[in-house]
Amino acid sequence: MTTYTMGALMMLAATMWPQAALACSCNFAEEAGFIHADMKQLPANACGALFLPTRPPQASILRAEGDFVIYSGVPRALSPSSFTMTSTLDKGPIPVRITRVTLPGAADGIAAPRAFRFASAADRARFRVSSRPLNWQAMLRAGRLIDISAAMQAATGLVRIGPTAGFKAGARYAIAYQGPSASWRYPAKVEHAIDAAPVTMTGADYALALDGRPERKMMARPAGGSCGYASAATVQDFHYVVPDGLKRYAGAILYFSAIRADGGPTKASTPFAQLLYQSNACDVPKLGATARGNGADMILMPCDGAGGRVSIRGWAGMLEVEDTLRPSGITGVDFANPKGASCTGFGMLKQALASGNKERIAQAVCMTGHAQGGELSAGDVAAMPDLLKLASTTSAASASVSAKGCARAALATLFILAPAQSRAFVEPFGKLLAQDMVSSDAKLARDAEERAYALLNNLKSASDAAAPASANTLLRPILPALLAALTGGASAQSAQAGDMIATFGKDAAPLVPALLAAAQGDGVRAGHAAHALTGIIGDDPRLHQVLLRHAGVAALREQACLDYNDVAGATNPDKAIALLTEAARHGSGAAVDMLARHARKARSSTPVLIGLMEQGGESGRKALEALLVVADGEPAVLAAFARQIGAGPGKEPFSSTLEKLAVLKQEGRALLPAIEARMKTPVSTQRRAALKVLIVSMALPPARARSLLARVGQAKSNGEYF
Repeated sequence: MTTYTMGALMMLAATMWPQAALACSCNFAEEAGFIHADMKQLPANACGALFLPTRPPQASILRAEGDFVIYSGVPRALSPSSFTMTSTLDKGPIPVRITRVTLPGAADGIAAPRAFRFASAADRARFRVSSRPLNWQAMLRAGRLIDISAAMQAATGLVRIGPTAGFKAGARYAIAYQGPSASWRYPAKVEHAIDAAPVTMTGADYALALDGRPERKMMARPAGGSCGYASAATVQDFHYVVPDGLKRYAGAILYFSAIRADGGPTKASTPFAQLLYQSNACDVPKLGATARGNGADMILMPCDGAGGRVSIRGWAGMLEVEDTLRPSGITGVDFANPKGASCTGFGMLKQALASGNKERIAQAVCMTGHAQGGELSAGDVAAMPDLLKLASTTSAASASVSAKGCARAALATLFILAPAQSRAFVEPFGKLLAQDMVSSDAKLARDAEERAYALLNNLKSASDAAAPASANTLLRPILPALLAALTGGASAQSAQAGDMIATFGKDAAPLVPALLAAAQGDGVRAGHAAHALTGIIGDDPRLHQVLLRHAGVAALREQACLDYNDVAGATNPDKAIALLTEAARHGSGAAVDMLARHARKARSSTPVLIGLMEQGGESGRKALEALLVVADGEPAVLAAFARQIGAGPGKEPFSSTLEKLAVLKQEGRALLPAIEARMKTPVSTQRRAALKVLIVSMALPPARARSLLARVGQAKSNGEYF
């Protein structure tokens, strides 16, 4: 069985899963606003609309750890003047009243962090850096921390915004916050129509009900450095039983679930911890929401049964009407005997396929292979025929549960994990990809190319001896599709197809005649075809002639010059350097990079590199680095460096780039006149530091060095840092 890197499988999953991109960037909104703005109706006895205040800058977090948070200060409590309110039954603005509601906390046995502020500015400066240990209990006793937990709750806790005189039945109210709210998660405005009848809260208790036994499942979880991954877990589903009288307002019910992993209710002193489920790093649960929505929640414990017994409890209620949530009581859960025998994704998939349940199959197949780690058993390969059938089906029933794309992803993972056992399924899978690659649906075609590329790369790099053969088997049916994409697809499609063909080299030999024909033109596809040929017939004179001709076409110049250097640089270095120099002259940063690598062979390109350096910018930085390799006392190069030291605004390199001249050491003494001249004009802080680095690097006589360093230190500042 093959070995593989986690990075390889993560990359494969990112390209194969249609509904999941593993690496991501999260845009978190501020948790503030009217949390039930989607509720259009409220009962007659509602006291106000629920509003979560923002935390202003004067209460920024300085330090946060498991059991405490230190804030920069205490914000002012909300003022009724921050809101406007009107109704369909009132003329003009309505006076606003703010009332506070309470969520479960320390008084209910919930572990909650304490809130503090520093008593002194000195401690604030010293301890805000998290690497410095802080014993908050000792500092609180010594008076160096001030407990602001109650004040923070009063200023930033959930509140109700309502009319001073109460809501009027039959009226529609519009409430708006008047401050800035662009970054909020919830709306800053809300409208509620008030029903004629109140809701009866008598006996409105919420029981917790377990949904069967715990079951082993693959679950999406957050992951460091990526959005998330699927991992095996033992899951206990449960739900709140909502009283019939409140079901009309089910969307306004807040839930708060908590867990205590102590084995039972006998350890009453052990605090409960709030139970929150996140499917990925960007998934921030809404206030009062349950994991599965509408009061349906779940507990995730280790798949191997190590969870033992836990206790869960909950609170629920409608805080538009009541001031606190109602407790549900404590329920025990035993994880010792869960349903399901497997703790691997493919094992669970095999069980789902055997069940014949389409929904269960879709859930299992879309999680399989997206997991981190785990062993593959020989029995898992038995799922391949069914997976292939799912991957190729076009039935509406299968499409409705997204099984098709997920089955293709699961197959690709199996090809990587077990290339020898899966070889018989590779060719039909390649045919599926080939069909998609020539689809008129541009997105489908692009996704298929990316999937094929990721899978081929993984197979080529796998340690298993059978993997290269699987790669060749997969490549054969998609070669015609790659050629079709290169010669007839969109420009981006054509470029990617050219890269793929070049990457897999000799295996694509049957395409040579068609690629040579396609490379005869002057359009971008001709360039892509020539690039594809570099991986197949790199030493062929026919290709060299094509590349030389393309080097004279503006649209193809850069890639042609780089490709010629790759395939003919060893046998014809002078020509390769000349082409790279020409590409660099026309602004190719990649060509400048290549010249820097071969600088000692590229002395003929020195004038062009000097010109690029003096133009500044990123190409100028790269050109300077290339010239450092060939300086060797050459007057023209040293004179160009001297001009850089004295260059004016817009042309001078960054100070960090200028410091690179220090590698010249004693040879850099030729730059002293330029340094002395530069000191007569104002310099930035960073440039002053760079000049000092250059002087020290020259190994001057001590007295001379001290004199120059002193003069640099005394040079006038231009008021700029860089």
